[in-house]
Amino acid sequence: MLAVLVLAAAACGGGAAPAAAPERPLPLLDAAAVPGLSGERRDLTAVELAQDAGARELGNLLEGWGFVRASERDMRGGTGDIAVLVTRTVEFEGPTGAHRYADFLRRKATLTLGSAPDFRPLEGGGYLFEGSLCGCHRETPQYLVVRPRGARVSWLRLNGPGVDEAIARRLARQMP
Repeated sequence: MLAVLVLAAAACGGGAAPAAAPERPLPLLDAAAVPGLSGERRDLTAVELAQDAGARELGNLLEGWGFVRASERDMRGGTGDIAVLVTRTVEFEGPTGAHRYADFLRRKATLTLGSAPDFRPLEGGGYLFEGSLCGCHRETPQYLVVRPRGARVSWLRLNGPGVDEAIARRLARQMP
C-alpha cells in the first residue's frame, strides 16, 4: 500500500521542479563601438573584482553591498587609437549597492590608474578619470569611466596612443 501511495505522489507532480530560465547576460559596451578590437566575455566573482582592484577588502564590501554578479570583456587590438579596452558591468541587489561600489571606485581610482588621476563628472552621472602620465617614452594615455545606473555599475578602462578625453566620453555615452 505504501508503494502505491509513493508512486501516486510521484505521478502527481512530486518530481523535479522545472528548470529556471537562464539569466540573461549582463550588458557590456557593444564590441562594434570599438572596431579592430576583439575579446571574450567572462563572468567575474567578488573576489576577482577585489583582486583586479588591488583592494582585498573590496570582496567583503561587495558582498555587504548586495553583489549579485559581474561580467567583462577584455578587448585588444592595437592598430588604431585604442590598444586595450575593458568593459565591465557589475550588478547589485539594488541601487544603494551600485552607488556604494561606484563611490569606492571613485575614492580608489589610484589603484587602477596610478597616482592622482584627474577626475571629472560625466553628464548623466558617473565619473571620468584620466591617468597621470609618468613621461615614459612608450606610455599611452589611459582613462577609466565609472557609471552607476540603477542596480548596475558600468565600468570602462581604455588606453592607447590616440586615446583622449573625447574618445572616452563618446564611449561613455554608449555604455549600457
